[in-house]
Amino acid sequence: MTVVRIRAHSETCVFSCALQVFQKDRVRRALQAIHAGCVLPFDGGRMGAINGMRPDGRKDTSSPQSEEFWTGVTYSLGSLMLMEVCLLN
Repeated sequence: MTVVRIRAHSETCVFSCALQVFQKDRVRRALQAIHAGCVLPFDGGRMGAINGMRPDGRKDTSSPQSEEFWTGVTYSLGSLMLMEVCLLN
C-alpha cells in the first residue's frame, strides 16, 4: 500500500492507494498528453481543461459540450494529476 501525505493550508491530507490498476508510466504519459493538448493551449493553461480537441489542435466545435470548460472535470483532472505526481515521485 502507498500512503501519500500532502500538506496544504496547515492541514495534512493522507491518500491511501491500495491498488495500482494502470501502469504508472502509462498514467503519466496520458496525463501529460491531456495537459499538453487540452489545458495548455488556452490562456497558458489558466482556463482549465477543454472538453474537446481536434487532432489538428483546434477546439472541437461540433457540439456545445465539446467547446466548454467544465469546472468539475477540471478539478477532477487536477486532483488526479496531483495524486499521481505524488505517487509517482
